[in-house]
This record gives sequence, C-alpha cells and structure tokens, in this order.
Amino acid sequence: MVIILGIPFQRPDPISTAKQEYYSGLNANGFEIVSLLPALYKNSQAAGRPLRSLTDRVCVMILEERMEKYIKRAGYLPDWISKNAQVVDYHLSALVEEVRVFFAE
Repeated sequence: MVIILGIPFQRPDPISTAKQEYYSGLNANGFEIVSLLPALYKNSQAAGRPLRSLTDRVCVMILEERMEKYIKRAGYLPDWISKNAQVVDYHLSALVEEVRVFFAE
C-alpha cells in the first residue's frame, strides 16, 4: 500500500519562474510544463515503487483533492494509474471500505 499526501510541487525559484515565463511567452502553459507535470511524475514514481512484476498489485491512496482533475486527463498520469483510479469520498469510513475491498479481491 502506498499513501501519497499532496502533490510535490517544487518551491518556486528564479530559474523555475523564468522557465515558466518563457513557456508562457510561447503560448504554452508554463505552469503545467515547469511545475505540474514534474510533480505528477514524482507521484507516479512513488505509486509504482512497490510494483516489481506484472502480477503485483498495489493499493495507492493519493490524499489530495486536486488530483481528481488530473486523473482522467490524457498524458498527465500513466495509463495504469488513470485507467484504474477511483475517486473516493474523504470520509475515513469510505477509505477503509475501499482498501478492504481491494485486498479482498
């Protein structure tokens, strides 16, 4: 089981700010390119760490409300995450039930 708390955005610094402004000047989304995509990549890496073979299964909980809007958007997360992801209420009882069902399968 992997529990991820939040989206690991890097702290703004002069270099990342300059990069973001550069991409925004090219009519691209500088925030996505410089901050969002690298942070989501880190979450994907963390989620996949326990997977060592094709038959391994892992229950991943990302406790961050903002993740809901990125789960189904193409290219933001690997297919193995976006195709299997479920958004669950933040109530502890709902989370416990989802984990119980996962491990019962």
